[in-house]
Amino acid sequence: MCCNEIAVIKANKEQIDPQKMVLVSSSTGIKDIFQPMTKCFTSKDLIDPKSKEKILHLPVNDKEEFILELVAKWKNKLEDFNINISTGPVVSFRALEFIQNNYENGTVSLVPLYWLHNVKKMKLEWPVQFKEKGQYIKLDSQSRSLLIANKNYIFLRRFSTKDDKSRLIAAPYFCNNAKSDYLGVENKLNYIYRKNGHLDRTEAVGLCALLNSELFDTYFQIFNGNVNVSATELREMRFPPLTAIKNIGRNIIKPMIILWRTSIIQ
Repeated sequence: MCCNEIAVIKANKEQIDPQKMVLVSSSTGIKDIFQPMTKCFTSKDLIDPKSKEKILHLPVNDKEEFILELVAKWKNKLEDFNINISTGPVVSFRALEFIQNNYENGTVSLVPLYWLHNVKKMKLEWPVQFKEKGQYIKLDSQSRSLLIANKNYIFLRRFSTKDDKSRLIAAPYFCNNAKSDYLGVENKLNYIYRKNGHLDRTEAVGLCALLNSELFDTYFQIFNGNVNVSATELREMRFPPLTAIKNIGRNIIKPMIILWRTSIIQ
């Protein structure tokens, strides 16, 4: 069953008044279209006039209003942590000559290629055989510009499907997952990384856990009305302090290390 979202906006082009009141009305469908739920906000609650992109937020219930108020208290964006987000450079139909299904030991130099279907919540599944989704890409002088350095990343799906319960689906990638110096990331993935540096494991896992959380998924859908998860919107999202992000990652990683050490002893 197809589901559509429609936003009806009436506005006049004028200077933003942060204190001006804005009425947001919403309905679940035809059955309540004449009895919509309404909420009132100031302009500054819905659009940050000081932001670069001027993204419009549309909370339609108490839960979304609470989350928007919570996030508004956070002062940081990814760039404040020297962390950036980019779109995978491998456009598959333009790189067919470099993509391979099977590993050829000793004949050509191949590195892992990650696609949307390799990324699950908090984990990567690779290699996974899908038709026309080769899991390797050649490393040579012609393909080098399509590859990224092998270091710690977060891979985030750029698109969600009707079967996905969440809009944000992310997994951490650690540099010891592959022995190569480079990786391939297909164009339907975003990748998050530290510019001129390295994400440590607690940062990668902590950020991943936040992105996969119901809180962040709801926050994201307050301002995103389609299936596309764009890098531009993610750059504008606010995050808690980096120390809090690292603590989240540390609390996830620590039990895993204890379990691993226990299994070795046994």
